[in-house]
This record gives sequence, structure tokens and C-alpha cells, in this order.
Amino acid sequence: MRLATAKVEVSDGPDTPEEHLQKLKALAGSGLERHWLDFLHQRGHVLPTYAQRATPGIYARPDFQYDKTTVVFIDGPVHGYSNIAERDTKIREALHEAGYMVISFDADDATWPVVLAKYPSVFGKPVVPRTAP
Repeated sequence: MRLATAKVEVSDGPDTPEEHLQKLKALAGSGLERHWLDFLHQRGHVLPTYAQRATPGIYARPDFQYDKTTVVFIDGPVHGYSNIAERDTKIREALHEAGYMVISFDADDATWPVVLAKYPSVFGKPVVPRTAP
């Protein structure tokens, strides 16, 4: 009977989802990126596979990566400066031309559900919100 009502969570590796979350947060480059990871986790979305991994052949280090061709950038306020925004555009265009799906989130977490909803094949659909650990 307990099996019939058991909660099952799938993990991409040997780590539990919570262990994987902690490893990603340790690699995250900012508090905003850690907040984004918590946001995903608390809503039952799929967590990225990698963090801060360089892309071969392109001078880029996306904040997160889901599979071989899906990368995510979490843009804090500094990305609003014109020189940084210009660099971001060039990098993302190069990634797109190389066959990557590039997904960007801005600093306003109120906009994140809209972006997540556009890519259910990447992030999954939200489930019942989890309580904070």
C-alpha cells in the first residue's frame, strides 16, 4: 500500500535531486542563479544537467546546460549595460548558429514562469510547489 502512494523522483545521475541541486548551486556564478535553481526546484521543474560548462568551439560559458544543445543564461542587472548586452548578443548568435537552443531569463523572477512555459520539453511542467528545504 505504501508503494501505491509513494512519491517517485527521477534523477539524471546517481545523486538525489536535492544533492544535484546543491552541486549546481555550488557551481552557480551568482546569487541570482542560485535563486533560479531554487525557483525551479520548488516548482518541480527539471533541473539543468550542468552549470558553468564551456561550449566547445565557441568562446562561451552558459550559466546552465540541459543536454548537448540546450543552454540557459540567467541575466542579472549588469547585462543591461550596452557593452555587455552587445557581447551577450554575439555569443548567443554564435551558439544559435552552431545549433544550440539558447534560453535566457532576466533578473525579474516574475517573468520566469512565462519563459518556463514556452519550453515544457526542457523544463517540464510545474507540479505541486515544494516546501523550502
